[in-house]
Amino acid sequence: MLVVGCSDMAHDNPLDPDSPDYSGLGSVYGKVLSYSVPHTPIPEVVVTLSPSLKVGVTDEDGEYRIDDVPVGSYWVLASRTGYCPDSLQITVSAGKTTQDTFYLDALPVFLETGVASIHISTWISLDDIYEAEFQARVTDPDGVNDIDSVFVRVDGIGLEVPLGMNMDGYFQTTLNAQDLPHRSLEDLLGQPVIFLARDQVGHYTLSDPMYLVRIIEETPRTISPNQDTVGTQPLLVWEPLYLPYDFSYTVEVYQDIGLGYLWVWGTDNIPSSVDTIRVTQSLQSGFFHYWVVWVVDGFGDRSRSKEAAFNVEEKK
Repeated sequence: MLVVGCSDMAHDNPLDPDSPDYSGLGSVYGKVLSYSVPHTPIPEVVVTLSPSLKVGVTDEDGEYRIDDVPVGSYWVLASRTGYCPDSLQITVSAGKTTQDTFYLDALPVFLETGVASIHISTWISLDDIYEAEFQARVTDPDGVNDIDSVFVRVDGIGLEVPLGMNMDGYFQTTLNAQDLPHRSLEDLLGQPVIFLARDQVGHYTLSDPMYLVRIIEETPRTISPNQDTVGTQPLLVWEPLYLPYDFSYTVEVYQDIGLGYLWVWGTDNIPSSVDTIRVTQSLQSGFFHYWVVWVVDGFGDRSRSKEAAFNVEEKK
């Protein structure tokens, strides 16, 4: 008779749970790269294992390693300020290194935001023109081309409109008061103005709130030249304003080109104590021109005079 039996074997394999050398621990190694091509490494990303709450941080090569992780299933969360966080699920095995790779999408970043009122007095309209100007300068670590759109929101009056891009990273829109929900610029005063920048993936960033500070009702008044014939470098004179806050003047000169008027000269940051300035370049003789003067406060709110026309003739 053949008798077959089993005897206890030595458990000397460290991967064997019954081995005295069995630790029940593994490791996690991974990389964190940018979502956009060419997938560059992202340093200083905090990588957290849940539920163990063990933490690793990526180095300059975007790499991290977490050792002595008990076997089991974990969620791995990768996060860093300025990036959309991401997570994935892994299983850690004893004596082995589990590898993973994250691709984090960088969020748009607001460099500047602003809201200002514009008040324009003009001879071509019986009513003055009131406008709201919204501006934002936005960048993105993944490149400016990753910025899909920028919006301005004023929840208090139910306003949400897109901003157009003027140049790389600069977004701006100007709304006539008649285009606002209640057709009044006063409705913006005291309301939080929020900008929203969305990238190509669909992730977005909200700006800190901005506030419209004031509407400048006073408009400067031009004195001379006005319906005059002057030399090519005229002296511009206006009636000074006295306002209870800091402000400066901006002067602009336009030339009649037949189909409209072309800006030909201007200067800004003129102290509020000044009420005259000479044009520093020679204007083209034989053409009609007009000039205006703006008052501008420290927040970019501004108010403009009516146009003052004049003819330029070179002195003989």
